[in-house]
Amino acid sequence: PITGISSWQNQVSTAYLESVPKKLRQDIFHLGGDFVRRELPALKLLESRAGRSGRFETLLSFVVRAMTGGRSKTIHITDAAATGMLNTLDGTWNEDLLGLLGLSLSDLPRVTSQFETAGFSEELGCPVWVGVGDHQAAVNSSNSLENGGINVNIGTGCQVSRVRLP
Repeated sequence: PITGISSWQNQVSTAYLESVPKKLRQDIFHLGGDFVRRELPALKLLESRAGRSGRFETLLSFVVRAMTGGRSKTIHITDAAATGMLNTLDGTWNEDLLGLLGLSLSDLPRVTSQFETAGFSEELGCPVWVGVGDHQAAVNSSNSLENGGINVNIGTGCQVSRVRLP
């Protein structure tokens, strides 16, 4: 890479993963709803916090920021949750974990649960929306599904959702 990017493909070592304190594992799981796994961004940040500089972004938030000429500072809750640093119960960044990672709230984008515009692309001449996961995008865009309909997403995670109205 041209920059010092830390990709989800650069997984933390098994030895480091096993050294993660039990309390931190529990916080990530209970507040963030995600298992402690080798590619979790929060763990990669914790492992590499010495000498780190730059800005934290997910791939989606990076693309949205680039498309808006650097003006977007918003991340969708579904994208933020995948970092392991979000308290998914209330949709806010986990400040205790951020402190351990050497990050502050000012280092991170604002979290939104809405499908909202993040800015405007001058180059493309159109609005740019916050980035959401492929499954969330598929479910949100499936307004034409009848009650009992099924949405199949053959993307990264290959999820299936069924629409059930009361």
